[in-house]
Amino acid sequence: MAPFDHHAMRRAEACDAEFLPAVEHSAATLFASWPALAWIAEGEDLPVARYREVIAKGASWVAVDADDRPLAFLIASSEDDALHIWELGVHRQVQRQGIGRMLLAEAIVEARRRGLGAVTLTTFRDVPWNAPFYAALGFEQLSGPAVGDRLAHALRHDAERGLPADTRCAMRLDLGVREHNLLIRPAREDERAPLEALQWRASLGNAGDRDALLANPDAIELPLDQIRRGLVFVADLRGRTVGFAAVLPRSDGDVELDGLFVDPVSQRRGIGQALVERCAAFARGSGAAALHVVGNPNAEAFYRATGFELMGRRATRFGPGLLLRRGLR
Repeated sequence: MAPFDHHAMRRAEACDAEFLPAVEHSAATLFASWPALAWIAEGEDLPVARYREVIAKGASWVAVDADDRPLAFLIASSEDDALHIWELGVHRQVQRQGIGRMLLAEAIVEARRRGLGAVTLTTFRDVPWNAPFYAALGFEQLSGPAVGDRLAHALRHDAERGLPADTRCAMRLDLGVREHNLLIRPAREDERAPLEALQWRASLGNAGDRDALLANPDAIELPLDQIRRGLVFVADLRGRTVGFAAVLPRSDGDVELDGLFVDPVSQRRGIGQALVERCAAFARGSGAAALHVVGNPNAEAFYRATGFELMGRRATRFGPGLLLRRGLR
């Protein structure tokens, strides 16, 4: 099987449907290592007709190999106020490469484009690559009245397919800022040192960057001039600073997202998303056609989910960087 290239992701087409049951079956073989659900490894896959039905609704994606054959997929459709994910599968040979996260990022962007308020799904509550995986990406388990009629019906349908009801749960990713007391404001000059300390905490919290950062401590610097020019935005939550973002005008008239940091204790609460939106609003107001960022590869899913597109790669002092662009017009 050809290796996966992260550029090789596209919307699913009707002709892809015939290949998706095989991908689903390969992904399901992972359940053989989970005794209580090992039977799923040999269970029935969704029929090709069902894949075609959902693909026709225009909210499904595939990751493909060099021969344009699907290696992974996500199928979804608009249901009430949400984009509902019906199935997500990654072939065993290309798992643990971030492909599932990339597919989810595409779904989140699509949900926002459609003006929907959430992304929803049903999954196994305790299987590590199911509910805990989605929870790490910001999805929340629903219970009681919060499940609602639609997701309750989806859970009943799961049970009719033979999936044990007591092992399943419904989850929702709210696409609005989840903290109603969040304030985004311009930074003050006297906040320079506390913001640099926050940047240290946020950066050292990423194990992949820790050694490079400790070797280049001068990388943590927030110029006073950037603050004085109104190019630094601070996120306050209930009176406490929890993150900040900085921008810089570019010579081509666009705006660069120069830095984005959220305190580790406050991550996965919509704060990074809110800061990106504030920077996008600033860029739009300045007449820029796009907001750009040189992103950490570990943050690719986040940036895709906030509307950025991958344009290329370049070397940085910390290693490979992603060239990402978000159009504003």
